Amino acid sequence: MRCPNPQCNAELEPSDRFCPQCGTSMPAIPTPTSGSARAAMPPTQAPADRRLTAHSVLRRTIEHEGQAYPALLTQASLLVRTGAVLKWILIALGVVYCIYWIAWGVHGGSIGLGLLLGIGCLAANALLAWLLWLGLTVGGELLYLWLDVTKVFIASNRRQ
Repeated sequence: MRCPNPQCNAELEPSDRFCPQCGTSMPAIPTPTSGSARAAMPPTQAPADRRLTAHSVLRRTIEHEGQAYPALLTQASLLVRTGAVLKWILIALGVVYCIYWIAWGVHGGSIGLGLLLGIGCLAANALLAWLLWLGLTVGGELLYLWLDVTKVFIASNRRQ
């Protein structure tokens, strides 16, 4: 059985009263008691809350849905971006320190100590950069999650 809506034409189960994709109600099958007049009625649209399907309830981007907390949305995106920028700044600073300590070791006569200090400084800065990036990214993603949950909660309360 197919949806009577010509734009949809989705495959339906015989027990479906509404099309799961477009929400069009299925015409009644004529029976001796209902007559053919009921079957000739045009299909009507289901209420908006019945048209929700699994693919329409999936996460939508906050930017397309509007936002109750625009400042928090901005803060969440800035946390993620700041973490990425600071990570690369700290790694670049670690490379500069590494080169400095290696040059100090070359001019000071102890290349091994300079190499050890340079690599140690680079590793410490890389670890600090990774931890800072991870913390800021997780914080930003938790804000995104909180905004999504709040938006769904507000939307579900409006429907009731």
